[in-house]
Amino acid sequence: MLHARSRLFTTLIAMAILSALVFRVNGAEEWQTVPDGSRMIELPTFLISGSSQAIFDDGKDVGTISLSDSVNSLVARYTTQTDLRPLRYLEERHGKGTHTYRVDGKSLGVLSGFSDDYATIYYSICRVEIDSLRCIHIEYSVADRQRIDAAIPRILKSFRD
Repeated sequence: MLHARSRLFTTLIAMAILSALVFRVNGAEEWQTVPDGSRMIELPTFLISGSSQAIFDDGKDVGTISLSDSVNSLVARYTTQTDLRPLRYLEERHGKGTHTYRVDGKSLGVLSGFSDDYATIYYSICRVEIDSLRCIHIEYSVADRQRIDAAIPRILKSFRD
């Protein structure tokens, strides 16, 4: 009887830990839907919880850059005028560093990697719009990798949809 209680107790503890982990991954973060050019994009609140300011190019508002209060990161959402394919544009923009992931689609480009000192991770994606590229650039400290990497798939899905 004592052995059965011990197994039951161990099973209950394991279930409590597992459900806490599942809750953390599947919904513990608060998300906001924010404007992204002519569309909307989902971002975790912790990534845009700090200061934000407009990005200007030749006096024209082309996007927003947001800093976080809780992690060492920045998120830039912007439009750029270029004739380059999305990946080629990103490669020119991020010439330095170690690129670890690339996607070279006709209307979508993705580039991610590390800074030269491996202290910072970046993830950039651009999609073709009518006569421009719409991009999002996320840059964050390696120390915050686990939390931000977990959010990347949902951000990308909302950016691409």
